Amino acid sequence: GVSDAEWQQLIDLGLLNEHEVNMLEDFGLDMRTMGGQAFIVQHWALMTVRAAVPNWLERDDMMSAFHDKVYAIRDCQSDVKNKMDMPMPFQYFHLMTFMLVFTLLLWAYALATMETYFAVISYFLIQLIFIGFR
Repeated sequence: GVSDAEWQQLIDLGLLNEHEVNMLEDFGLDMRTMGGQAFIVQHWALMTVRAAVPNWLERDDMMSAFHDKVYAIRDCQSDVKNKMDMPMPFQYFHLMTFMLVFTLLLWAYALATMETYFAVISYFLIQLIFIGFR
């Protein structure tokens, strides 16, 4: 979260006022997992540009370009948040899955060449243990 000193620094720099800080803190309590505070500030930026541009309905080219920039920032923030939420890296997950399948195939081949019915039971237990590790 954002500390009180950081909120005060934003106020001192004139970037936010007390009312806006209180609003953002309220959103931070409800939407902390979604990164709501950053999205609210981006929405405010879009509203500010729209209010500052006279005849903004006739300036589609400029408004569209600004919206594209803000949404590009939002996409980057979403990518970072999604990557931070992953319990393990994407590549590591697929590498471990490949290693598990390869190991189970080797066990299947080894137990299939044995001439006993206990191989089926053994393979079932081995498979249960290895998939449980995952």
